[in-house]
Amino acid sequence: MRRPSILALFPLLLAPSGESSEGPAAPERPSLQEVRRWAGELDRLVEADLARRGARPGPRVDDATFLRRTTLAIAGRIPTVAEEEAFRTDPSPTKRHELVDRLAAGRGYESSMFHWFADLLRIRTKLARYTSGEPYVHYVKDAIATDRP
Repeated sequence: MRRPSILALFPLLLAPSGESSEGPAAPERPSLQEVRRWAGELDRLVEADLARRGARPGPRVDDATFLRRTTLAIAGRIPTVAEEEAFRTDPSPTKRHELVDRLAAGRGYESSMFHWFADLLRIRTKLARYTSGEPYVHYVKDAIATDRP
């Protein structure tokens, strides 16, 4: 039997806390302690899988590589020269965490997530000869922008 992907855990981590008469409740923001616990669990699963396969994790990447990969993954674009300069000169030990938070709160994340969901759900602006898919497009964009489950 094939084991589920680690990515399959994310819906469980982001599941809403309950339902109301108006539909699903907005998910509560997890505490930093919860996020660290979940991150530790994901790390444990990855390390166990690597050990099972006899593989070792790659070395920690430098700041420029981290900035580029993270910006591409979250915002769907490469970082600007100004962003690279600011990140490179930032002395904060938490600058990588802050980068992820900043990118996840931006419009680039919303756009990137919409394109991912549009591909997954096969969203089209025209559903049939005289039927528009625009309301569905706007619904999905709004759901992403308002963090609706």
